[in-house]
Amino acid sequence: MNKNQDIEKSIITSFRKKIWAKFVKAVTEYNMIQDGDK
Repeated sequence: MNKNQDIEKSIITSFRKKIWAKFVKAVTEYNMIQDGDK
C-alpha cells in the first residue's frame, strides 16, 4: 500500500462506527427500506 491508501484506510477505520451508526439510524427512522424492496 502507498501512503495515500494507508491514510484512507486509517480514516475509514477511525470513523466507520460513527458514520455507519448515523446511516442505520436514518434508514430506520425514515423507513427507507421496506418489505418487498429489491
